[in-house]
This record gives sequence, structure tokens and C-alpha cells, in this order.
Amino acid sequence: MSLTDAKIRTLKPSDKPFKVSDSHGLYLLVKPGGSRHWYLKYRISGKESRIALGTYPAISLSDARQQREGIRKMLALNINPVQQRGC
Repeated sequence: MSLTDAKIRTLKPSDKPFKVSDSHGLYLLVKPGGSRHWYLKYRISGKESRIALGTYPAISLSDARQQREGIRKMLALNINPVQQRGC
């Protein structure tokens, strides 16, 4: 099930970090201190990787989804988004 802004705002931190998935590899990591970080999990050349997209609410749900789509386009062209960011 996809995330909503309302659901994100109601998430409470716990003793351990936990992930809340959106779709197509996008997830929000909620840390014990209450911070929330967007990540995208992806595969390239058969290896799983992840890339940080930013913190919530500085990066909104719609912004994170837009970044995800841009990264998916790079992956379709066999471009590693982590290496692309370094350039």
C-alpha cells in the first residue's frame, strides 16, 4: 500500500529504526530519535544498493516520488545513480 502524508505524520518512533515502504523501492526510515529519511532501494548489475534522497519533511512524499522516477529512468539506461551524483 502506498504512503500518504497523513500516514507519515502519524508515524511514531520506536526503540529501533524501522522502514515504511511506499512503492518501487522507495521507503522512509524512521529512527528512534524521530528523524525520518527517504531512501530508494534498487538493483544494478545484479547488486542491490540504496541511495539517500533526503529527510522528511524537507523532502516531501511527492518530491521523493519524483526523485524515484528520475532514478528509475537512469537505471533503465544502465546508469548508476550514485556514480551520476558524484559527477
